[in-house]
Amino acid sequence: MSRKAVAVHRLTRGIGDTVFYGADGQPWFRLDDQRHDVALADISPDLQRAVVAVEDRRFYYHPGIDPIGLARAAFRDVRARERVEGGSTLTQQLARTLFLSNVRTYGRKAKEAALAVLIEEQLTKNQILELYLNRVYLSAGVYGVEAMSEHLFRKPSSR
Repeated sequence: MSRKAVAVHRLTRGIGDTVFYGADGQPWFRLDDQRHDVALADISPDLQRAVVAVEDRRFYYHPGIDPIGLARAAFRDVRARERVEGGSTLTQQLARTLFLSNVRTYGRKAKEAALAVLIEEQLTKNQILELYLNRVYLSAGVYGVEAMSEHLFRKPSSR
C-alpha cells in the first residue's frame, strides 16, 4: 500500500493527457486517443450531478467508503444468496480504475477501500470527480465523458 500511497499523492497534480513530443517540440501523438481529459469546469454541471446521482448519491458526505451503501449491498446479497449488488463508492470505482484489476475478490475489495480512503485524504471531492469523469470506462472502448460526448453526440461535454 505504501507504493500506492505515492501514486495517490501524484494524483494531486491533476488531470492531463499523456502526449509525446518530437525533437522539434511539436506534439507527435497522444498515448490514448480514446480519452480526452478536460477540467471539471468544462463538464456540464447537469452531467456532473447525473453521474453522482446514479453512481454515488452520498459522494459528498462520506470519506471514500459509504457504510450505508455497504450495509445495503451486503443485506441484498445475503438475502439473494449471491452477489446481486455492489457497494462501491465513486472513489472506490476510481481507485479500481486507476490502480487495480476488475477481479472480484474480497482482497481486491479491501485494497479498493484502503485506496479510496487514501484518495479522499489527498484530493478534494471536485478533484476526485474530475478524475473519475475523465478516466472511467463508459463503453465502446471509450474512456471519459469528453470522449463519450464526442463519440455519441459530436459535441463537447460542456453542453
